[in-house]
Amino acid sequence: MAAGSAAPGGQPVPPWQQYAKPERTRQPLSREAIVDAALKIIDEQGFSALSMRAVAQALGTGPASLYAHVANKEQLVDLVMDRVYGEFEVPQPGAAPWQEQVKEFARSGVRALLAHRGLAAATLGGPPMGPNGLRVMEAGLALVRAAGLPDELVAYSSELLGQYMAVAALEQESVREQFGSVPPEQVAEMMNQFGGYLESLPPEQFPNLTSMVRSGTFMSHSDEMDRFELGLDIIIRGLASYAAASPPVTQD
Repeated sequence: MAAGSAAPGGQPVPPWQQYAKPERTRQPLSREAIVDAALKIIDEQGFSALSMRAVAQALGTGPASLYAHVANKEQLVDLVMDRVYGEFEVPQPGAAPWQEQVKEFARSGVRALLAHRGLAAATLGGPPMGPNGLRVMEAGLALVRAAGLPDELVAYSSELLGQYMAVAALEQESVREQFGSVPPEQVAEMMNQFGGYLESLPPEQFPNLTSMVRSGTFMSHSDEMDRFELGLDIIIRGLASYAAASPPVTQD
């Protein structure tokens, strides 16, 4: 406000008020705003940077004010995870062969986890209990159950698929963190050194390692997505073999 300007009532504004800094505006607190801020911290700094204090600072408030909306960090992580589960693309069972639908479901899950740095590890803590997480879990069961497997095998293989998605995302994140800023030629040189070391091992003690490295087989699936697709295909083929050996299952 310029010197000599008037207050709303018409009287001159005192000099010490003319140059006072405006009060900092704060984003209205809500559970949704807190989750937004938490997810932004994760995306920019990684999951390890998430804390109630960091979220409070991002919202321009103190940690104590968050507890009116979120009980603790554990609940905050659950809420963040449920937001991310909402990003999973869930195919409609029966719209395509179950094998392809399970693969698409897994690919979508890995993409969603990789979009948020370090969050994949949080999925290994237990089953999702939020609305989006339950929807994803129900969808996974329906897609695998479409193969005609016994319910016990459906339950276990759905859990296995979820674990595989999380571990695949963790592996790809690890590669990004280690080699994301390293020039490709330097990465290739590091891989050559690693392969050379394995090849130099005594073949009488390590016949499989040395022969597979020499043939190039052991190092042939270095691309993360190729490795993910290969593992996914192994899981699907295994389920298909059980489906072929099992009597048809009638779904409710």
